[in-house]
Amino acid sequence: MSEVIPFQPQSLSFKLVGKNYTLEFDADYLTVSRRDSPELLITKTPLWRIMPELITDRSLPDSYRREGKVARYCFIGSAIAYFSDIQAHVPLLAPVLFGYSVWTLFRAVRYAWTLDKTKIVSEWGEELAAIPHHESLATTRPAFEEKLLAAIRRARLEHS
Repeated sequence: MSEVIPFQPQSLSFKLVGKNYTLEFDADYLTVSRRDSPELLITKTPLWRIMPELITDRSLPDSYRREGKVARYCFIGSAIAYFSDIQAHVPLLAPVLFGYSVWTLFRAVRYAWTLDKTKIVSEWGEELAAIPHHESLATTRPAFEEKLLAAIRRARLEHS
């Protein structure tokens, strides 16, 4: 008598650009959870709708450009506040704006430090998740990717 061994769900957790990600898949779906406190966003995609190849990419996140713009405008605002008449009425405005511009510039530089990422893409070209090639994931990431690709191929074969 042979027993069917149930499919064991696989998961991978990591932090990317200040957000906590958890990727899980079972025999039918890939579930991506993104936690950006207090917000939690969960997407669930059928495996047969995912491309059977993973893309390795090195690109800048959108937050890099956004943080750079905020730093630039806060720095300009601090210079304007320092050299204007408002300095007498609000003496701490210029130093606070300058400090905030330095902080956001630091965040922009940190976001600009790009790592290679493995992108999971749907058949419509939509990026479902990006897994960074970070040292802490060096052992678990390749195994997760191999099992995910095998599950995707199996689901696409069953669906067609």
